[in-house]
Amino acid sequence: ALRHRRREKRLHEAAATVAQGEPTGPDDRCAICGRNLRDHVSVARGIGAVCWDLVLGEAVHSGRPAVAMAPLQAELAL
Repeated sequence: ALRHRRREKRLHEAAATVAQGEPTGPDDRCAICGRNLRDHVSVARGIGAVCWDLVLGEAVHSGRPAVAMAPLQAELAL
């Protein structure tokens, strides 16, 4: 249960960071789950693809859908 709460905390923190327009990467380990990152897009943002979907979902859930779309648009430009 503690591991789940820690992951949820990291998820909320990452969503807040993204909402503020601040970078979460680059890093070779996911800021949410700690797994190694290999994909250049994931390394650049510091969050893996699966966890990135969770971060964007958190941004939408918290009432900031426009904020959630901005990183997606930036990612498509890469």
